[in-house]
Amino acid sequence: MIYDAKFFDEVFERRGHDATKWDYPLFVKDNKDIVPMWVADMDFRTPDCIVDAMAKRLEHHAFGYFKIPQAYFDGIAKWQKERYGVDGVTADQVDYQNGVLGGVSSFVEAYSLPGDWILLNDTCYTGFQSTIANRGRNIVYSPVKETADGWALDIEDMEKKIIEKKPPIMIFCNPHNPTGHVWSKEEMIAVVELCDKYGMLICSDEIWADFQTGGHKHVPLHTCCPRAKEIVFSMYAPSKTFNLAGLQGSYSVCWNPAMKARVAKAAVASHYNAANVLSVHAAIGAYNGDEGAQYVDAMNAYIRESQIWLKKELETNIPGLRIHLPDATYLLWVNFEDYCKQKGCEFQEVLDKVTAKGVIPNDGRTFHGATHLRLNLACPRSQVEECAKRMIEALA
Repeated sequence: MIYDAKFFDEVFERRGHDATKWDYPLFVKDNKDIVPMWVADMDFRTPDCIVDAMAKRLEHHAFGYFKIPQAYFDGIAKWQKERYGVDGVTADQVDYQNGVLGGVSSFVEAYSLPGDWILLNDTCYTGFQSTIANRGRNIVYSPVKETADGWALDIEDMEKKIIEKKPPIMIFCNPHNPTGHVWSKEEMIAVVELCDKYGMLICSDEIWADFQTGGHKHVPLHTCCPRAKEIVFSMYAPSKTFNLAGLQGSYSVCWNPAMKARVAKAAVASHYNAANVLSVHAAIGAYNGDEGAQYVDAMNAYIRESQIWLKKELETNIPGLRIHLPDATYLLWVNFEDYCKQKGCEFQEVLDKVTAKGVIPNDGRTFHGATHLRLNLACPRSQVEECAKRMIEALA
């Protein structure tokens, strides 16, 4: 299969196929005449290498209890080495996780108690907020600062919050959702050294690792310095990279055997973490050959063109917007703060006008972005263009 612009330009009909994004949109009563730019899945076809791997497994008409095959761990090792430069990953470092948030939840259960505080950077992914709350823990937030060029951590504020609330763990997002920022190695070392200074452990959500649309090479937190391997538990998922969320399935990498065993024990205790046989074979198809990597490289290039185009189109036609081009992810984090000041309107009016035109974004307030919309650009260019057209009609 050739993965070029023509492949990603295909308008792939998803209505009527159980797609949350299309069949159950936010803010509107039905799915007619909508441009869904919200929930973080993609409107691209899954690459053939994955579908073929599942089809081959389906030829054997038995789906009972099974042992994860070595090819699964070999594929992860190959991907970690070739995509992130991490050598030496084996089954001894890897555990299957039935979803990144499931792994986060198990980590929270393993290393904190109900009522404890857990450190997050803010703005932050909604799933972290709900997972921590559902476990009966509290969240202490340290802001992600907006700069002229993008975003930065406030290490001084993080230390202040750690001293005040004494959190045993931190949930880190690398690359960052929703801003799409890629943290520098120096920033990551500062985070590791700070947490280590106060005896804290870190769960690093790296689900966006493969979406390096700005040309960066992903640097896993657990590789940023020698000490990181001892205190960092990292989460990855083919489900985000290849749009397999309906299959579930992610994995963790942990170099500390005691930490790996403790989190695994927490996961097993709830009986949630049994692997799905098709999910495992989908990952084998994604990681073991060369086609999966070719797909990802072509997809990142395609999405980057959409990010650049939409940023320019919106800023040119809707005065007052602030958009930092993301380093990673397939998102665009759009700030209407200045627009609302100029128009003398509330942010809710912006959201209402946009959704009245059928454009369905994520309300940035759920991520603690008071005047933001989060747009998902993992879709054909024609859909991005229609999004721009309708937003400009609504707001220009």
